[in-house]
Amino acid sequence: MRKRSLSISTKLSLVFATLIILLYTLTAVGIHFIIKPHLTELTMESIENKQRQRMENFENFFSRVEFSASSIIASSAIQESLSREEVSLILKHSIGNLLRNNCSSLVEKILYFNNDGSYVASFSATYGVNGELLNWLQNLAAQDNSYALPVWVVLEGDLERSGGEPHLYMIQKVRHLDIDVEPGLLIMKVNFSGLDKVVGDTAHPGERVLLLDRANNPVYPVEVAQKDRDVLQKEFDPKDYITDKQKNFRSGWSVFSYVSWDDIMKDVNNLNLSVLMVSCVMMLLSAILVPLIIRHYVRPVGVIVSVMQRFSQEDLGARIEGPLPDEFGRIGDTFNHMADHIIELLEHEKSSREALAISELNSLTYQINPHFIYNTLDNIYMLARMSGGEKMAQIIDALSKLLRISLSKGSSFVKLKDELEHVRNYLLIQKIRYDRLFDFEISCGVLNTEIIVPKLILQPLAENVINHGFAGRKSGGLIQIRVLEEGENIEIEIEDNGCGIEEAVAAKFNASNSLSPQEIQSLFPHSRGGYGIGNVIARLSLYYQKEYSLSFENTGSGTKCTVKVPKKYDNL
Repeated sequence: MRKRSLSISTKLSLVFATLIILLYTLTAVGIHFIIKPHLTELTMESIENKQRQRMENFENFFSRVEFSASSIIASSAIQESLSREEVSLILKHSIGNLLRNNCSSLVEKILYFNNDGSYVASFSATYGVNGELLNWLQNLAAQDNSYALPVWVVLEGDLERSGGEPHLYMIQKVRHLDIDVEPGLLIMKVNFSGLDKVVGDTAHPGERVLLLDRANNPVYPVEVAQKDRDVLQKEFDPKDYITDKQKNFRSGWSVFSYVSWDDIMKDVNNLNLSVLMVSCVMMLLSAILVPLIIRHYVRPVGVIVSVMQRFSQEDLGARIEGPLPDEFGRIGDTFNHMADHIIELLEHEKSSREALAISELNSLTYQINPHFIYNTLDNIYMLARMSGGEKMAQIIDALSKLLRISLSKGSSFVKLKDELEHVRNYLLIQKIRYDRLFDFEISCGVLNTEIIVPKLILQPLAENVINHGFAGRKSGGLIQIRVLEEGENIEIEIEDNGCGIEEAVAAKFNASNSLSPQEIQSLFPHSRGGYGIGNVIARLSLYYQKEYSLSFENTGSGTKCTVKVPKKYDNL
């Protein structure tokens, strides 16, 4: 029993499923070994970029506060207050408006003390001033002898009252720009929310950012976890964290950040996991959809195969019905056209067989006529001999044999011995007809005369000698026919002592050996000379292809025609 093979849709489904699984597997492997390191590198670059951006934001944060302080110090009201022994109420009011205008979401409160140490004006200081804190700030500012450099500090308590949450302050000496007098003091309470925005905009997920004062103590955020202190004190494995510390030279403070490798790799691993999950989902969907899609597109193949099987089982009316998609429609149309053509060929073959049967019947009928001619010629031959007409009897006998070989039961081929007998009978009839015009000799050096040759090859050549070679001659002509054996070929020479062939005519005959039968016949139309020889050359070409040769030459005393053909035995 023949083993049933898988359908083409099943094979395609298996192939595509294998390819898809292989593709997604390679994708997962590529993500893990190629893309994952690249993503890690990109993540590190992103962290470094955020660190640079964060430092720029901190620089901008400090610069904005210090610029506001510089604009206040450079104002005419502040400068005038430094040069006066007593500040008038109008000037105090003007300085109060100046401080109010420089407060913003970044700076909550501003206090200004004249160079004599007296409180001049403030903004939002409605409850008085915390004297203890103020003395501490003034002493802190006095410790810095540099010219107009701000001091940043985080202290617990407010300018208005002691105690409470830590606050960020900027303290700067206020000096006169033109004259050398004692400096005043400018105190600005800075909003911590500005730092929250700086950190929030630039921190990587899981990254911890600390602001350190000049003593490297964390001042931001307000609540510092023990883990932050451990990292600051480097009580951790360097392989577990990536740290960064950059110093702001204007304030002397530093921005310190750290992030664990687990947090860095979390996004990479999440992305890796997401891709793997998407790959699994895609593999599952592919396993479901690919067979459905393949079956949809392969269904027309099943329709075509089914119709072809019906047609091969002699259901000649089987046709592919309905439109098929894409190239399948062309295949269906081609099959239908081919099936119609096959039916036409079968009908033509049936008609041909019927015509052949009629032709064979007619051929059998026509065979009666040659037999009647043979019998009639035999009766004439016997009567001629009885009456003493030897020449008449001779010519009738030769004609009878000539007709027998010419007909040869309808075959186009005869044995070599029959072809030689045929030309002998022809020459005998022509010799009796033309009396003393010519004589002939036929010799055969071939041992096996059962070789098959096309019939009526020698007779047209001999006829050409009589009609053209002996034209204008009365007697003395001689035709010699010699048959020789050369290995696997036989060579037939027909030589005469006639007028000799013209060189141009010989060249025309000799050149025709390389032409096709149709081209040979076109060279020798029936209405012109050489038709008989052209017919001989065409039949030799048709039968022997390029294995034969036929040549003419002028010997000086006549013409010699040489025919060389291979030995063949399988046509009768």
